[in-house]
Amino acid sequence: MTQIPGRRGDDRAADADRNASPVGRNVPDVPTQGDPIPLPDVVPADLVDQMEAILTPEQIDRMAKEAATRLEGVESSLGQQVVALKKSRDAMLDQLADEIRGQTPSAAGTLLMSLEDELAALTLKRLTRAQRRDILDQIPARRRSRIQRHLR
Repeated sequence: MTQIPGRRGDDRAADADRNASPVGRNVPDVPTQGDPIPLPDVVPADLVDQMEAILTPEQIDRMAKEAATRLEGVESSLGQQVVALKKSRDAMLDQLADEIRGQTPSAAGTLLMSLEDELAALTLKRLTRAQRRDILDQIPARRRSRIQRHLR
């Protein structure tokens, strides 16, 4: 094991214990191809110069490429999650719009008041202009104008 100047032996032992159990270092609920990749340890800025003195340029390049590859994987996984979440949100908004169609404008307005402005607007976009107008007439003016800004 390469010793980093200024680090005590018990610090290295604690690092070894943390690194021996990568289970707590994985990002949960991120779809991956194969086994999850453990998160890398963060190197404090003051140790970077010391690490560069110990590592060869080839080792640094290899580590940078590995970090870039891992980052691309995380970005890809996050992109997949965003797409899945948007689909789920849209399905719920479609269902909510279907429910609102069967309600009176007053009841629909009351229901939309419980939502954030953006979600209320996204729900209203799924209705006809006439339905939208009738429901918005039931919502207080200040809130109505905020929702209408999202409808544009």
